[in-house]
Amino acid sequence: MTHLRFRSRALVSAAFAAVLALPLIGCPKTTPGVVSGGPEQGIVIDVQAGGKPNPNPFHPTLSKKSKPFQDHIRWHNLSGTPITVHFTVGWPFMGSQQDIDIPVDGYSAWFTVDQNASNTGYPYHITGVPTDGGGGPGDPDVSAEP
Repeated sequence: MTHLRFRSRALVSAAFAAVLALPLIGCPKTTPGVVSGGPEQGIVIDVQAGGKPNPNPFHPTLSKKSKPFQDHIRWHNLSGTPITVHFTVGWPFMGSQQDIDIPVDGYSAWFTVDQNASNTGYPYHITGVPTDGGGGPGDPDVSAEP
């Protein structure tokens, strides 16, 4: 009987120790931009408070087939203010057209080029920051190519 009590107390003590240790060692964490099968890769556009070019890159090109990891894109907001990316003529990505809201120091979701998108540039506007490609103010664009 004493042996059974000792085992029971040992199990309770071990479970209690595990519960106390969990906050110290932590739970497994997921890394932003990582999907099962490896890290997400693509074009990242940095949006600053100013400078030239802003955003950088100003005219990125997405590849529909020929260049690996260049079929999707996301924005990184380094401007110090919340921003919204609004495509003014067309939408080169899969899914429905939408405004892309990005918090301070945040990243947008990844957007994948639509295989049926026209091979052209798709201009967009960023609210809250000046855009300049180096030759004067203007709207940046994202191009789709075969």
